Amino acid sequence: MKTAIIELGSNSCKVLLADQKRGIKPLLDKRIPCRIAAFLSPAGELGPEGLKTILETIIQAQKQLQEAEQTFLIGTEALRRIADPQALGKAIKAKTGLDLRVLSAEEEAKMSFLGATAESELKGKIVFFDTGGLSTEVVFAQGSRYKRCKIVNLGAVALAAKYLKKFPMANSCFYGLEDQISSLLKFKSPHNPILIGTGGVVATCAAVAQAMPDYDPKLLEGFILSRSEVFRQISLYRSMSLDEIKAVPGMDASRADTILAGAMIILRMMDILGVSSLKVTTKGVRFGCLTSLK
Repeated sequence: MKTAIIELGSNSCKVLLADQKRGIKPLLDKRIPCRIAAFLSPAGELGPEGLKTILETIIQAQKQLQEAEQTFLIGTEALRRIADPQALGKAIKAKTGLDLRVLSAEEEAKMSFLGATAESELKGKIVFFDTGGLSTEVVFAQGSRYKRCKIVNLGAVALAAKYLKKFPMANSCFYGLEDQISSLLKFKSPHNPILIGTGGVVATCAAVAQAMPDYDPKLLEGFILSRSEVFRQISLYRSMSLDEIKAVPGMDASRADTILAGAMIILRMMDILGVSSLKVTTKGVRFGCLTSLK
């Protein structure tokens, strides 16, 4: 059966179509920029433009999923923050015919870890993280066995809105951003862990590291992203205008205004664990949801 997952995230909508008879082999795996997080007020109000964006994004995704025999719509952190999720669900159902399921923070962490590791043979102590627009989920595992997670209200979109209002970035804003990340993202590191990362900023840093002319998940999956490369990119972005960042080879232009904050989250993860590199995966929640249906 051809099954589709539409995953509404804080910064982008991920669209996955796979034939489950062939395992989790994607027929389609795309991202649609939507920046839902930017429409949310502190009280969780979405507003007319935010609702319009969500509906238009889902409809755009559905147009790419004509072959799907069943479609599941999943929401993550941005939709968890919405003040009236029932009203949103009704509006989505009326316009698209789809039922919205908003994952809890721990469900999101578990699904992301499952999706990223389902087809891997992992050994040793694993630390897996999925960093998005509003939150970062950190999973601690032994091999492929999930043990626990830590949810941090720390994401590139929220940080950029607070600290990245001008480009190039002022030193005072840079150090303020660095302090904010360090104060929120902290935990005890297991001994000698393997770090695996996913999320749009992780993929973008890996694409920039390879100067990719076009986004290709096959070239990103399993890529080893070094600490020195992440540090190089941070040094580069903090000295650039927004247009210059957009022009960096491999850059996703829709993430240009948030990539510095995202790269700093990645660097913080590496430094907490004392590792010199991480393994990149482009898989996550959507793959986990599809795997759980098997």
